Amino acid sequence: MASGPERGRSVTEIAVALGRPVASVYHLLNTLVDEGMLSKDAARKYHLGLTVGVLGAAYARRTQPPELFLEKLRALAAETGESTYFSSWRHGEIVVLASVAGSHAVRVSELQYGYAGHAHARASGKLLLAHLEPDQLQRYLKIHPLHAVTPRTVTSEAKLFAQLDHVRRVGYAVDVEEFKEGVACVSGPAVHESTVVGAFTISSPIHRFRKQRPRLIDAVLATAHGSPNRREGG
Repeated sequence: MASGPERGRSVTEIAVALGRPVASVYHLLNTLVDEGMLSKDAARKYHLGLTVGVLGAAYARRTQPPELFLEKLRALAAETGESTYFSSWRHGEIVVLASVAGSHAVRVSELQYGYAGHAHARASGKLLLAHLEPDQLQRYLKIHPLHAVTPRTVTSEAKLFAQLDHVRRVGYAVDVEEFKEGVACVSGPAVHESTVVGAFTISSPIHRFRKQRPRLIDAVLATAHGSPNRREGG
């Protein structure tokens, strides 16, 4: 229902989408209406109900990053003028948990709160994958195939491992049009008690990233570590 059209869906449309009998779906839908999870309009179309908003707000409160990290994220957006994101591990996935729009930002529509796909193509994903133990990384890759998202996405484990080695060496991760054509991202670590627990990410249109790459890398490293850092490599 959340991914459906704003005009709502009929019981038949939902039944077809689910591959279930209309009668069974009708019963389930009306149960959800009774619980406030869905609502039904005069045209007999179903929509998300008010209770979904309550649950969504409760979920957001439980998964929201610490305020210190959110303050850093907002400051990073203000300093660079670009969109910034905070991602972390949730239930075995690398999930976007917060985002802040910069003053002249171009947002990546896919990177909304809760997005967890294609970590191998995202700077934040590379950053967090680089800090896994080897056996943890192998388990992750076993159930997360390296599908191509754009023509630039790395789909070879050998190339990905080389990227992750580079991330560990320089302390940040970059994706240049690997997740979204025309967009580049750079990520630095969010550290708690010497453990990398998340990633701060700057997303920028490729033409601005090419002009400001050193500045954006320095900014994300300063956010991660609290002071300017010397960059190694590219």
